[in-house]
Amino acid sequence: MKRSQIFIVALGIIALTQSCKNDKEIKKENVRFVKAENLQKNTKDKSKAFSAFVKESKESDLAFRVGGPLKELKVEEGMYVKKGQILACIDDRDYIINLKAAKAQFEQRKGEYERFQKLFEQKSLPANTKDQVEAAYKLAKANYEKAKNALNDTKLTAPFSGYIHTRYVENFENVNPGENIVNLIDIKKLEVVLSVSESFIQYQKSFKDFRCEFKQLGGLNIPAKLKEINKKAKESHLYEIKLSIDPDVTKRIKPGMTTTVYISFCDKCEETKGFLISSNAVWNNENKNYVWSYNSSTKTVHKKQVKSFEILNNGMALINGNFRNNETIITAGTSYLIEGQKVKILGSKSATNVGGQI
Repeated sequence: MKRSQIFIVALGIIALTQSCKNDKEIKKENVRFVKAENLQKNTKDKSKAFSAFVKESKESDLAFRVGGPLKELKVEEGMYVKKGQILACIDDRDYIINLKAAKAQFEQRKGEYERFQKLFEQKSLPANTKDQVEAAYKLAKANYEKAKNALNDTKLTAPFSGYIHTRYVENFENVNPGENIVNLIDIKKLEVVLSVSESFIQYQKSFKDFRCEFKQLGGLNIPAKLKEINKKAKESHLYEIKLSIDPDVTKRIKPGMTTTVYISFCDKCEETKGFLISSNAVWNNENKNYVWSYNSSTKTVHKKQVKSFEILNNGMALINGNFRNNETIITAGTSYLIEGQKVKILGSKSATNVGGQI
């Protein structure tokens, strides 16, 4: 009886010890999920609006390299075509005849050249005669290649996949070499074109952000990326800027639409004291203000005192203290944290990206 009691007590002690051990491990591995932002230096940023329009990033007027009666025009405006697809054909009757004549001339000159080459190797032919025959052979060969190319050029093919925007001619018309037949556009990628003054182009090195607003689409506001800036002004003394936008953001944006482009830039890039962060990152303890700073190496948080802070109109806070630019600060879940606690960041955004849209 005593042995069984001792055995039961021992089992109880083991179970209690194991339970305490598990509790410690659970407590040790307790990881809080939080949200965070990166501190940004406060600069005197400005924004200016410009009228712009949307256009396709790729456009081409297509023409034949040869001329003649237009035998077949296979496309209509608005039709989608694939790369390599035949769009139109010129009557190739005369080109086939020319090719046959060029081929016959080439084969004749080739035979002569081979015979005279053997005679020359046997030293039975003067060098100047051999050179004349060789020149005639090369000319016939070039004419034969030219005739083949001309016949191939009676078919107009699409250099890329896209839509027929404009059809300049009608079927059965007589067209000249280089005369535009159709206009092909590719709307898979879109760009926004705007013009700025020579006084504003001076700020191009401080351009920070580009956004496009479409009032006709309910105020749709999307980010854009700088594609290119013309190095030379046009006759209007304006510089053209091209921005690229992602058409996958919305299928409602079409070439030809107007938009308002907002360019964010810094005037002289003057930095003011302090850093920007969401105001809910700041918390108070015993009449002192703090934020939680995130250590990416240890994945832990440590509190830092905020010497002074000011809540701005846009919901951001301007804080001062022992901080560095791009330092990661916890913005949500701050009231549940303790010094040195491990955390997992659910998602981060720049302090200047209010709303997380870019």
